[in-house]
Amino acid sequence: MNSIRWVNRYDLFVSNDKHFKVFVSEDDSGQFHAGCLWYELKGGRLLAAPGQPGGFVHFALETRVDTSEKAALDHLLQWITEKFGSAYRLVPEE
Repeated sequence: MNSIRWVNRYDLFVSNDKHFKVFVSEDDSGQFHAGCLWYELKGGRLLAAPGQPGGFVHFALETRVDTSEKAALDHLLQWITEKFGSAYRLVPEE
């Protein structure tokens, strides 16, 4: 792969308080890459009050590759369902 031809972006809502980013791109070799940038809170709260420790946020990028946009996205949606459950919304970014 030398370059990315295009990217489609989505907002992924998996609960009332979790909002992640999803993208699907095609590279110049004709492969399609679907990815989800997601996070989880480790160790408590995200923000600390004065004099109290805060939490640690772990960021991760989950990716799937296939020969079509639909197949790559379907593989990623299968992972999203396994990780977060089926109550999610995937909305094209404007």
